[in-house]
Amino acid sequence: MTAGWSRRRVLGAAAAGAAAPGALAQAGGGGRWRSEAPLPWAAQEIYAAVVPGSGFVVTAGGLAGRADRGIDILDRSAIFDGSRWTEGPRLPQPTHHPVMAGVGDRVLAFGGYGAGGGGQWSNRTAVLALGTNTRTAERFETRWRPAAPMPAPQAECVALEHRGNVHLITGRTPRSEGVNAQWSDQVDTDAHRVLDVSEGRWRKARAAPAARNSAAGAVIGGRLYVVGGRTVGGGNVADLTRYDPRTDRWETLRPMPQAAGGIAAAALAGRLFVFGGEWFEPGGGGVFRDVWEYDPALDRWRACSPMRTPRHGLAGAAVMNTALLIGGATRSSARDTSAVVERFEPPARARQ
Repeated sequence: MTAGWSRRRVLGAAAAGAAAPGALAQAGGGGRWRSEAPLPWAAQEIYAAVVPGSGFVVTAGGLAGRADRGIDILDRSAIFDGSRWTEGPRLPQPTHHPVMAGVGDRVLAFGGYGAGGGGQWSNRTAVLALGTNTRTAERFETRWRPAAPMPAPQAECVALEHRGNVHLITGRTPRSEGVNAQWSDQVDTDAHRVLDVSEGRWRKARAAPAARNSAAGAVIGGRLYVVGGRTVGGGNVADLTRYDPRTDRWETLRPMPQAAGGIAAAALAGRLFVFGGEWFEPGGGGVFRDVWEYDPALDRWRACSPMRTPRHGLAGAAVMNTALLIGGATRSSARDTSAVVERFEPPARARQ
């Protein structure tokens, strides 16, 4: 275990796992699970995106870690066609935590961390694009191509696509210029940056209500939801916030019943679903098996059928009104990396 990961466990201990006060939830929300073909290799601290025109799911980079050794940073990418995985082109550099978004006929990978300056947490600004290939029998291009770089490093953030724009919200950024190699060099941010993909231009949008990292999100009804996550000094949070791109305004909604970071989320049938996550405590921690559903029409949370394989640092993707939950780790921090892939079918909407 590296020093960075050990310190992360200690700093994240305070208040982790505490239920959010005033949360309204119902039990027994249901939902069904089934197994899918596993990833060709184990990976955690990953994200995934769906190519809108094809339905293919792409994930890239991440970490492979075990309790008996340090972490390995990955440069591999994988593509899921609905029944099986194939290996895609390698990233130019091994990268963990690259957030991803599907736009048009391609997938974009934003930033993440890699080796640099003597550490494994160098926060990057590179943006890479992998496009579908219509000229040959190959489904995707053979390499990742550079796209408009990020204006500043912003890793462990939430990436949401809306009308050809990709919003990067919250996350972590270097605390000072020129100090960007170790986990402790990074601080939480409330930054909200938007890439106009067709123009290749970045702009600032209204900052999130609070700084946090390792949150998740989804787009429902043209508005952007950001949920959960954690802060370096305060541990897991349960906050649910919603952004309206038409008015450039945020609002705070009913928090999750359970604070959690390192989660995955998906929008299914007009509702927000949140999966897994981890908590820390001095000397250890654990992984949540919880699945939570938020219904914007009712402003209500309810518990769903728990995960078959509890994980954190997993990727989530919404495909044909189901959620694909990919990889992650079955123990807290960089231990017991998994290749498990499972699909969740949401329950019927709750009655008012």
